[in-house]
Amino acid sequence: MLVKKGVYDKRINICKVCPDVRHSVGIGLTCGVFIGYLPSKIPNTCGCKLSWKAKLKNQKCPQNKW
Repeated sequence: MLVKKGVYDKRINICKVCPDVRHSVGIGLTCGVFIGYLPSKIPNTCGCKLSWKAKLKNQKCPQNKW
């Protein structure tokens, strides 16, 4: 199930100001280091692509920000 656009926008805006979020070339915003590259060594990050994760209703921020 997907969240409504307003919920998605709110989640992404929270992520954009998080100091642990990375911008990976060709992938976009990721929570820490993209899991496809290496296991993230940043505490409380999941390595997910945020444009996907923030859309899914059953997902949450590993730092409980949303």
